[in-house]
Amino acid sequence: MAGLTLDLTSAKKKEIQKTVKDLMRKKGLDYEDWLAQQELNYLLDNIADAITPKTNYANKRGE
Repeated sequence: MAGLTLDLTSAKKKEIQKTVKDLMRKKGLDYEDWLAQQELNYLLDNIADAITPKTNYANKRGE
């Protein structure tokens, strides 16, 4: 899915974002709140990856 968005122009990405915002607004959802939740979920899902290299390095040194 991520690869698909790489092929889109900036204008097309903005058009898609505007459409999503409009659809969400019609359903009573706030786009900015939704986006913040997506970012938080991404962070929580990937936080272990962010600290793993430090842990592996420490393990190699015998710490």
